[in-house]
Amino acid sequence: MQLDDKVIAITGGGRGIGAATALRLAARGCRLALIDLNDEALAEVAGQCERAGAAQAATYNVNVSSEPAVERLFADIGSDFGALHGLVNNAGITRDALTLKVRDGEVT
Repeated sequence: MQLDDKVIAITGGGRGIGAATALRLAARGCRLALIDLNDEALAEVAGQCERAGAAQAATYNVNVSSEPAVERLFADIGSDFGALHGLVNNAGITRDALTLKVRDGEVT
């Protein structure tokens, strides 16, 4: 798949899986919209992405659990990049590291 100059948004892009995905896509020449709540982590990953070959790496400090904030975010990405070709919807919080819980015999 040809990814040069494709605009990809990555939520949770400041660390972990999001940062690793960003670096992988940067090496393929993507233009990246990195989204996270940590400005320092975003700046570090954006710099790494540019050094790895990203055509562009912009950062956005946005809480993606807020629908109005997400609507503004994607309007900003559209304005900044002129297009959006893909989304890595990675942001999330697991406070106790469990993704599946059973209570009283039911999965919650």
